[in-house]
Amino acid sequence: MGDASFSYWFGTVRFIHFVAAFVFFFNFLFRIYWGFVGNEFARWSNFIPHRKAQLREAMDVLKVDILQAKAEPLPSIGHNSVAGFTYFLTFLAFVFQCFTGFGMYAAMSKSWLPRLFAWIVPLMGGTSRRASGIT
Repeated sequence: MGDASFSYWFGTVRFIHFVAAFVFFFNFLFRIYWGFVGNEFARWSNFIPHRKAQLREAMDVLKVDILQAKAEPLPSIGHNSVAGFTYFLTFLAFVFQCFTGFGMYAAMSKSWLPRLFAWIVPLMGGTSRRASGIT
């Protein structure tokens, strides 16, 4: 009968979804690389507040943005500590999304990349390896 993506309209949508997932994943890998070799604003140390100055800036940003304690915004080049930490949390959500997405795709794929994530579904309480047909 062939692949579902050639049989009906929603199969085409599913195919586009899978292509977008792979583009997203490889872009994600490039962002990991760029965090190590990029400029000072793209480095990982800029996203995880670990210095006293970054923590102080985060408190000042919260005072300005949430509590409205100061009248003018804080000057910053790039993104401030709160934005950087928010991007880091988003990055962690991307990791979770990639792992679980490829984990679910592993049950129906014969490709090597998704099969690397076959351990995710049982770990999350999903089907057992025997029931899903993964050997």
